[in-house]
Amino acid sequence: LTPLMAVVFNAVIAIIMVLPQTSNSKNLLDYFSFATWTLYALTFISIIIFRYRKPYCDVERKYKVRQN
Repeated sequence: LTPLMAVVFNAVIAIIMVLPQTSNSKNLLDYFSFATWTLYALTFISIIIFRYRKPYCDVERKYKVRQN
């Protein structure tokens, strides 16, 4: 049930944004795409910061890339 709360949250926000008379699906798509790209950017930045603050040799990683 991990993604359930995220889906419910997105549905509630979508319903709230569609309620005003001036809203339409294009505006809704613009708002969600901006939020999505912002979260992607923050995720990538956090990965880079994490790698510099805690190098690979200091912290055990759960997933490793195998090198041949």
